[in-house]
Amino acid sequence: MAAHSVFGLSTSAGPGRYGASSWAALLAAASAFALDRYLRSRLGPLTPAVRDNELRVEYMGASARNVVHLT
Repeated sequence: MAAHSVFGLSTSAGPGRYGASSWAALLAAASAFALDRYLRSRLGPLTPAVRDNELRVEYMGASARNVVHLT
């Protein structure tokens, strides 16, 4: 039976066994942190509002043009 590998890391035994899981957990945590930072920024809530109604966003005082160009 051939040994399995994920991105060149052996999954059969040793410290490389948990390497792929560790990288996946680290990537998931970094993605969650980045998404949280984006949604808590001023731009996060404006993006769906601009998609729904650009004119209403302009009336509320935010620039829809800036949101469109930044995203």
